[in-house]
Amino acid sequence: MLAIRVSDEDRIEAAAKHGYGIDPVGGLETAAIIVGSVFFGLTAILVIYSWFNHMYQPIRAKNLPQNTLMLLCGIMWFVGDIGSNGLVKTVGVWAHCRLWNLWIRFFFTFMFSCCVFVRVCALFRLFICQKQCSGLKILLPYTVAALCMVIFCLVGQLVSPEKTVKYDPEMQLCLHARAFHISSLVLRWIIWVFVVVFMWLVRNIQASFNEVRESLLIVIIALIFLVQNTVFETMDRPVASSKLARNAITWTDFICANLTVWVILTYPVYQSIFHRKSYLRHWRSKLMDEGFKREYGIAGNFHSIEATMCILGTSTHKPKPAKSKETWDFQDIPEEIQEVESNDIYTLEAGLADPLERKNQGTFGSLESNSHTLL
Repeated sequence: MLAIRVSDEDRIEAAAKHGYGIDPVGGLETAAIIVGSVFFGLTAILVIYSWFNHMYQPIRAKNLPQNTLMLLCGIMWFVGDIGSNGLVKTVGVWAHCRLWNLWIRFFFTFMFSCCVFVRVCALFRLFICQKQCSGLKILLPYTVAALCMVIFCLVGQLVSPEKTVKYDPEMQLCLHARAFHISSLVLRWIIWVFVVVFMWLVRNIQASFNEVRESLLIVIIALIFLVQNTVFETMDRPVASSKLARNAITWTDFICANLTVWVILTYPVYQSIFHRKSYLRHWRSKLMDEGFKREYGIAGNFHSIEATMCILGTSTHKPKPAKSKETWDFQDIPEEIQEVESNDIYTLEAGLADPLERKNQGTFGSLESNSHTLL
């Protein structure tokens, strides 16, 4: 529906008939759009840099395809916020309420949440169930989530706008039916409840790549956005009519979406810039030490490392069972490597790591040549 512009005074008068006021769109909304765009631009630079350095193992272990998907979902989520929260005057193309509310904002908010859920599930499958999560299997959760959202949005599109989202030409606002608000909030809360449950199940693992701490921080950020969205979206007054509500929700949403990607990628990217070689040596040593021998009881051989690096990867390659002649157990690490204190990981002398690299040149060379990812 294409709407004809009406004056703010007429909109306020029309809203008064329904018992609430309308705050005109102004500078705060423009600032939110500009700042949000800058945030996503910086996050895009971070992701692009990571792709240019995807052969650096600590970066590759963070699953760049998944982080890229999260960035794209976050951008679309932000665009949906602009239309559904009323950051611009709801006329012209912005008057298509179900497009912005159903197909863009809600759809991509849910898909963004699904990315976090898959990440935590992969931690559970790898470290608790001791099973692989690689190849085409990893696409299944995304496919199921997308199909569920398509069905939900199709139903919302086919039923009467009175039951989902309708456009009011007098107030020039998108008005949500309470049933739609409640159902969308319930679906968002359900997926994050599952994230919290799986976080609890993997709480005791001491992963070498900080996955548990990262996931915990992401959950805290998400709960803040969920609580705030729930409070504002259950008000009697439409979100788009309140300057406080529409700006608060938009700012919280785009900060949440950007911080989630930064929490995952910032540390390995920082290390790749400032301590590239020393951190890589430490990362490899810790992979063998804490990640596979002591904490998880997985033999520290080449094939075990490869199986773990396959987690959430795009490759469909499955590691072959380890043969005795190819086994490289932690006990084979030179004694001087095992005795290194890790209080300051950047004081690890290159000479101490060299025997390890010479002994396993083929092992880590194979790791470099395989574009597998962890989480």
